[in-house]
Formats: sequence, C-alpha cells, structure tokens
Amino acid sequence: MRWTILIAVVVVVWLLGFGLLQLRRLAQVTLRKGERALMQARGITARINCNQPLSPGLRTNVENQRQVVALLTDQRLAVATWRGVLVDIAAGDTMRVTAPGPKRLVIEGERQARGKGGRPAQLRVELLVDKPEPWVAGIERLLGNET
Repeated sequence: MRWTILIAVVVVVWLLGFGLLQLRRLAQVTLRKGERALMQARGITARINCNQPLSPGLRTNVENQRQVVALLTDQRLAVATWRGVLVDIAAGDTMRVTAPGPKRLVIEGERQARGKGGRPAQLRVELLVDKPEPWVAGIERLLGNET
C-alpha cells in the first residue's frame, strides 16, 4: 500500500512539473529562420489597449496588463504571454515608438485585426523596461523611422 501511494505521488509531481515546463515553453518567442535576436526581455509588464481583437485573451477597449516576453530581432518585434504572441510588429509597419518617461516604452499605431476583412485596430502597447532608449533606437530602425 505504501509503495502504491509513493508511486502515485511521484507520478503526480512529475506530471505537474512537466505541465509547468510546457507553460513556460509557451511563453517563449522563437526565432524564425534567418533572424537574429537584438534584444530580449522576460517577465516585464506590458499595458495593452486596442479597439478590436488582435489575439486570444486580449480584451478590447480595456487596458490589459500582462507579464510578457519581448523580443526584438532584425526583422520584427514580438510581445508574447503564456497564451501566445500578442503583438508581432514587422519591418515597415506604420507604428510610432516613444519613450515618454523613465522605464516606459510606448508603441502605438494601427494593426490589422484578426479575421478577414477586418478594419485596422488602434493599438497601444506600453512596456516597462529598464533602459528604453536602446529599444526605441532598435524599433525605429526596424520600422524605418530613423531620423
């Protein structure tokens, strides 16, 4: 009887650990073929507001606050939670990026909403990063907004 309980406890702990590893893996933004990471930040706070659905779990016309992973590559900026990629900004998108205050990085503009034929969604993403200036320079270079 004791061995059965011990084996059951070991199996349950193993399954819980495996499940947590899977959730952690979902929070990773993977590099696409040919991309190289310029900057990455894990566990930062993001405030996301949009007027149309852009991804699962993102409520519209409400400030959504999430812990995110932000990845800036030479081809895109991706912001993801454990539920998947929330924002994927590619080179040439018409977005504005500013650093209005200490540790604040704001990206705003229009993005295509989910679904076919949807109107462009107004999007505002505020990331709380330690040093926003390198992020601003990298994102402006990506978007082609360098001055």
